[in-house]
Amino acid sequence: VRHGGYDINGARLDPDVALPMARLVELAEKGVIGELVDPAFSFVGACSQRRLLKRTGPEWVVKFQALAMDAMLLVPV
Repeated sequence: VRHGGYDINGARLDPDVALPMARLVELAEKGVIGELVDPAFSFVGACSQRRLLKRTGPEWVVKFQALAMDAMLLVPV
């Protein structure tokens, strides 16, 4: 986690604040949700929106489709 405009200490102390992986693993182990895709993906939102829409986004869609995921959890941080 990095952001010049926000206090990120909470996420440094407990990464699950930003991405609740421990809870997701727990839910997968209990059978509440299916298998988690490895690796998890992350990107910085403060970037060129044009590049994100024209290049990066479509490239990521291809990666996600190759993983044959049934669902995706988007976590705004």
